Amino acid sequence: MNTTIPQNGVLMSIDYGTRKTGLAISDSQQTFALPLGVIHTQSPLQVIIKKLQEYNVVGCIVGWPLNANGTKGQQCMITEEFTKQLLKYCNLPIIYQDERFSSIYTTLTYNQNDDSITAMTILNEFLETRIQQIHRE
Repeated sequence: MNTTIPQNGVLMSIDYGTRKTGLAISDSQQTFALPLGVIHTQSPLQVIIKKLQEYNVVGCIVGWPLNANGTKGQQCMITEEFTKQLLKYCNLPIIYQDERFSSIYTTLTYNQNDDSITAMTILNEFLETRIQQIHRE
């Protein structure tokens, strides 16, 4: 799996779930993220592939649902399997972004339990971390 995310171009964040999946995208300069919507299906791959093409996405950030103590649980294995399926249809770099507490943060900050807002939060965390790394160098 290619994990080198380009520093320019639109990124997509995926908050994968077995019942619904939240999507968010960045601007092409990767300075901010916006919610893209929620897919209410157990098989979101075709919708995601279409969105990847529609927005000319150059890389994906997939929410990594670690347990609160940082260990991998059942949902990580489900997300890993989803990512393997996604890679069969696209040749984009994909990385996992720790999403512990992102749903709680979304609910407390935006007063909503919306998976696309959670995907936006995951993507914003990735973008902020990247900016901090660039400034340290």
